[in-house]
Amino acid sequence: MNNTKGLLLKSNRTLGSQLVDSNLIKISDLESANLSLMKKLRSTDIKEASLLKCLLFDLQVLNETKLIEYQIEELDLGYCFLPSYNLDQNTLLTIDVEDCWATWSIPFDFVSGYYFISSAYYLSPYVRKFWEEKLNGDIIWYVSDISNIGLMLEQLSEHMIDNKNKVSS
Repeated sequence: MNNTKGLLLKSNRTLGSQLVDSNLIKISDLESANLSLMKKLRSTDIKEASLLKCLLFDLQVLNETKLIEYQIEELDLGYCFLPSYNLDQNTLLTIDVEDCWATWSIPFDFVSGYYFISSAYYLSPYVRKFWEEKLNGDIIWYVSDISNIGLMLEQLSEHMIDNKNKVSS
């Protein structure tokens, strides 16, 4: 969990600075969101500890549609509606669901040497570097909204628990 917490902190810190640098939020919004995030880190599980969730839902200072449009238009990313995909079972074997929660990113397929990752945290350079090193392969990135990522992560978490229960019985 300690490694996951470090990953979560670095992912959120670099996301916040990129949101400010991209003029999507003000520095004062980031400071408020960081305070909110620190409270969540002390009192809740990893699923609630998200700077992006603080900005979108708690403080309501960031418009997720504008964030996604920025990434599509300025960074040439595609949008991925993850619930319409069947996650590649072989890819799922290579990932730790806590890494996905900490980075709000899901490797959802692997085709011809390319991993496909959908992320709500693409703007975080640390998130991109983490997955590039972990998967040690070429990555095609997609942006997704945080609710779709969260829904898929919940399903993935349940799937992992089910598989552990089958193995131990």
